[in-house]
Formats: sequence, C-alpha cells, structure tokens
Amino acid sequence: MHHSRNNQAGLIVLSYNHPDITAKALRSSVPFFSEDNILLIHNGSHEKNYKQLLAQFPSIHHLNIPQNLGFSGGANQGIQWAIKHWKQEWSFFLTNNAKFTSFD
Repeated sequence: MHHSRNNQAGLIVLSYNHPDITAKALRSSVPFFSEDNILLIHNGSHEKNYKQLLAQFPSIHHLNIPQNLGFSGGANQGIQWAIKHWKQEWSFFLTNNAKFTSFD
C-alpha cells in the first residue's frame, strides 16, 4: 500500500507521558507526513518518557515543555514553534491516543 506524504502541512502531536501510546500515533503518521514535518510536544512529560521517545524518533522535531500546560497551552506552544520553524500553510493536531489509518 502506497501513501502520499504531505509536505504542505505539518503535524503537531501532543503527549503527556504514555510513550507507548505516543509511539503508535507517531508510527501511524510517518506514511502520511515526512518526519521533518512532525513535531512532538512533550507537555510536562517525565524526563524518562521524553528521552525514550527522543531515542525512538530522532528524525522528528521534539519540543519539551517542563510543565503540563493542558491541551490548549501545549497546542499554542506547538503552533508558535511551527510558525517560527516551518513554512507550511497548514498544521494538523493529533493527540497521542489517536492514529492515522488508510481506507485503501
């Protein structure tokens, strides 16, 4: 099955701990987004969980926020990062307990 990667949009994934669930969400997104267009926000996650996901996904962008700012606070940090670092017109948000699927 072939998927077309979206290079015109960025994907922002919010995570608060739960590295195994987050890893599933990230693996599901790679067929649809290039790794350079994925930002994982560690929204107050414990350092061991941050380091685990950083080791598993070294090619995506990681933003470590020391305290949990809630969904809206984490999303705002992510969109500010995206505006500063990406040129895409669009950014999509994905919570760490969701994943992409194909209907092919």
